[in-house]
Amino acid sequence: MKLYYVRSQADYEALKGEGWKQHFQAIRRLVPQQDEEFFIAGFSLVANEAVDFKVRCIPGKFPEVNWRERVLCPVTKLNNRMRFSAAIVDFLGQALSTDALYIMEQTTRLYRYLKERHPNLIGSEFVDSNLQSGSLLDTGVLHQDATKLSFADDSFQAVMSFDVLEHIPNYHKALSEAWRVLRPGGRFIFSAPFINAEQTLIRASINADGSVEHHCEPEYHGDPMSSEGVLCYQHFGWDILNALTDTGFRDAYGVVGWSINLGFITPQLVFVAEKS
Repeated sequence: MKLYYVRSQADYEALKGEGWKQHFQAIRRLVPQQDEEFFIAGFSLVANEAVDFKVRCIPGKFPEVNWRERVLCPVTKLNNRMRFSAAIVDFLGQALSTDALYIMEQTTRLYRYLKERHPNLIGSEFVDSNLQSGSLLDTGVLHQDATKLSFADDSFQAVMSFDVLEHIPNYHKALSEAWRVLRPGGRFIFSAPFINAEQTLIRASINADGSVEHHCEPEYHGDPMSSEGVLCYQHFGWDILNALTDTGFRDAYGVVGWSINLGFITPQLVFVAEKS
């Protein structure tokens, strides 16, 4: 698999050459004529073995597939975006197994996978707005508010956030906190719902009185801490890169890659920001 580094929408559009078109033609041939559930033979990096990736079409929308959230590794149960994010941590994290790392999740399969590889990884969940960041529940879950982390300055070699920032109305404050707790030379590695547009789409916002104002049809995502799901406040655009450098990061870019053999069926995008 080849990785591409992009710093603008123009960089991303430049990837859409003949190889890109051929790849999507190959994807269309993967979906069977009738079966809503099927398998794709390949190699899982997270399992380090050949597997048959499990794919299921969107219920009631055959033959449409949410490739980002599907394509499960049968060994680790990690989907497409999770496995790609784990690969980017391995490729670009520059973190030794003994380094202090932080990830904004703790009750997920991805956390458990990374914890096995990095014993000094700290994970957390957002549990309740009435709790103070750093509160430890009886269950062992650590509560952290991404906009006011309890960690000291320069604590971690890498901070990771995978599909969390879209649920934080004041995501600029979360970016500042990620920068603060990173060591010099550390990296903030994250993914989030993304639209190929210059500007971030604000789907909802918080009014001065604390009420939620919806600017689009409300969108809720799965939440490991609640069966009710969690509201999505924004889909990010390319201006997220400027937001990162304005925060103080030395460099910020997207990393794009795809490989049918590795189960990264559609092009995946993870963002990386480097602290001086």
